[in-house]
Amino acid sequence: MTVKAKFRKYPSWKESIADHSALFNRYARYKNLRGCKDYKLACQYVKDDGYATSPTYTSSLIALIERYGLYKWDSTAVSQKDTTLSKSDNNVVAVNYAAIITAEHGLNVRSGAGNSFGIMQVGGHNLVLPCGMVIAVTEEKNGWGRVGGTDGYVALGYVKK
Repeated sequence: MTVKAKFRKYPSWKESIADHSALFNRYARYKNLRGCKDYKLACQYVKDDGYATSPTYTSSLIALIERYGLYKWDSTAVSQKDTTLSKSDNNVVAVNYAAIITAEHGLNVRSGAGNSFGIMQVGGHNLVLPCGMVIAVTEEKNGWGRVGGTDGYVALGYVKK
């Protein structure tokens, strides 16, 4: 089966990511996705709502999410207010706030708090969060923030609360 569909082209990766992120909020047909916390159900909704043309889109997307453990990046919504929960002796502070990536070309996610840790990989590619993306920061350590409930860290100098 061949499906003809319109696709968009962007002058930069940043503009592509920003427009794609806004897409699901822009059109009413995607309203069932808003607030959906089940990634498998969200994948089905995206297909049902007419986003994808492939008949295997849902199963393919779920397989990619599971193969690369992307479900680990799911987290509950956090408040915009910084809430310090606890502090330990090794300069680790547990926090809970939303932050926006401000690095123009994206921000590398590292496997630990510091430049000496490697950049995390997804599918053989460096894991880079796009400028404008909102993340949950759950821990701070020496200028680095843990992303959501994952093992990934970003440099806090490139995010805005």
